[in-house]
Amino acid sequence: MNDVPLIELRNIGKTYGSHTVLREVNLQIGQNEFLVVVGPSGSGKTTILRMIGGFVEPSSGDILLNGSRINGIPVNRRPFNTVFQDYALFPHMTVDANVGYGLRVKGMAADEAKKLVAQTLDLVGLGHLGKRYPAQMSGGQRQRVALARALICKPRLVLLDEPLAALDAGLRHQMQTFLKSIQREIQTSFLFITHDQEEAIGLADRICIMDHGEIVQVGQPGEVYYRPRNPYVADFFGDNNLIDAHVTAVGLDGLTVQTPFGSALATRDRETQFNVGAPVIIAVRPENVALAPAEGSEPIAIVRSVSFVGPLSVIEVESAKSPGAVIHIKQLSSQLATSLEPGAGVSVSWKREETWVIRK
Repeated sequence: MNDVPLIELRNIGKTYGSHTVLREVNLQIGQNEFLVVVGPSGSGKTTILRMIGGFVEPSSGDILLNGSRINGIPVNRRPFNTVFQDYALFPHMTVDANVGYGLRVKGMAADEAKKLVAQTLDLVGLGHLGKRYPAQMSGGQRQRVALARALICKPRLVLLDEPLAALDAGLRHQMQTFLKSIQREIQTSFLFITHDQEEAIGLADRICIMDHGEIVQVGQPGEVYYRPRNPYVADFFGDNNLIDAHVTAVGLDGLTVQTPFGSALATRDRETQFNVGAPVIIAVRPENVALAPAEGSEPIAIVRSVSFVGPLSVIEVESAKSPGAVIHIKQLSSQLATSLEPGAGVSVSWKREETWVIRK
């Protein structure tokens, strides 16, 4: 990406009367970047998209395009196009007419517009369906028409507001793969809004996580997945085990911590201060917990349940010395020990590099 971001939000705030929607939001969208903003309903993610698109003005702060302030510039003068969740296609127009609508508004010659419409429909795999009407198409096809209409005027940024939410799971996965391939091919920045964590991880170059109008973490998918900044992010991205612990020793790259499942090593953020005795949370994903039969007469943990969920099985174990402290472990069902059943004594462990320490 270039040094100057395509879009920059500086200290953006938005209020409606006494209700605050966004608080001091600072965010950049890089040149040719696929940025996904994710969060629960009411977190402010769609307000960010609408603000960048010009549909809503910020109450405070600045929006920059290539370093120049664009606050107050109307929607039709911003080099962005939007794909909405409901597609917003004209039902009385053919696919060709829907896709070419923006070109006609701009006054492009009919022959040139016809050629560009055909090229864009070919790009999204619908070149043979130009004469159909939206009602004659599937949900996935209508979504591609909406994308073609957004792309045809060669915007600097494509804004996508939960565009796949109405599709079934199989079609949604196909469209995720398609969107990512299209974005790479045309090398245009995409801002994608979703509440689906798996969708965010599968699509994004970077993910921005929102909560109650604030950004809580921005990073690459692997970073937010394996290195959550706080318990909210760790819990938001699936089934992290969040284990209460306290620090017993501090190292440059890691900590020694005491957990309900024994002493363990864990990776730390070098920029975060940790002190011996401090309470912390250890985040470790279920697939990274190793399980072994207990050694001796006093097991570290007791198996509470074993759930078969197809290729994987989920084992719930509880600390033998700290009742109520529970972690979940995922193992391949084909490799599950036959002796593993409720009541069995076990030991659990994990590698230092597969854990992350979060301050309480």
